[in-house]
Amino acid sequence: MRRERKNKRKRNESERRKQHKSIKEEEKRKKLNGTRKLKNKTERPSIERDTPKEKYEHERQKGKKNERRITEHNRKERFNYEEKE
Repeated sequence: MRRERKNKRKRNESERRKQHKSIKEEEKRKKLNGTRKLKNKTERPSIERDTPKEKYEHERQKGKKNERRITEHNRKERFNYEEKE
């Protein structure tokens, strides 16, 4: 008798957890629609920057805190852009 109640309680808890998880995943999917995930795990709308100048301007505006997070490839691009000016 006790065992049956215990098993029923466990089953109900697991069902509740599954439902909660699926609801959270759906909300996350809606939130991320139109955005992309970056390496530093922040989200922003994906923007294509065609020219190196646009990339450079965006990086300059991000501030010194994010300056450290720029990949080596982008540093090289920025360095090449500054040499051309």
